[in-house]
Amino acid sequence: MDCPSRSRLKILGRARTAGVDRWPEAAGDVLPGGYRANVERIVLVQVEAYDWDCAQHIEPRYTAAELDDALKPVRQRIAHLEQENARL
Repeated sequence: MDCPSRSRLKILGRARTAGVDRWPEAAGDVLPGGYRANVERIVLVQVEAYDWDCAQHIEPRYTAAELDDALKPVRQRIAHLEQENARL
């Protein structure tokens, strides 16, 4: 779901789950390079259909201006922490 652009991809399929020992070849494909995690389970989805949803039924949750106002303190805090990290 992408509310600002009013788009949604619906995926219909069948999912199977198993421990990584059942599909060990798939474990390496699910992690980005260099990510240190211990894969415990794999979910394999066999896609049977997909469809892009009609935008008329997707309401944007927030406007860009509302998000800018709400995120201003967070962005200021991040900038402060980045400056502190650079100093250290």
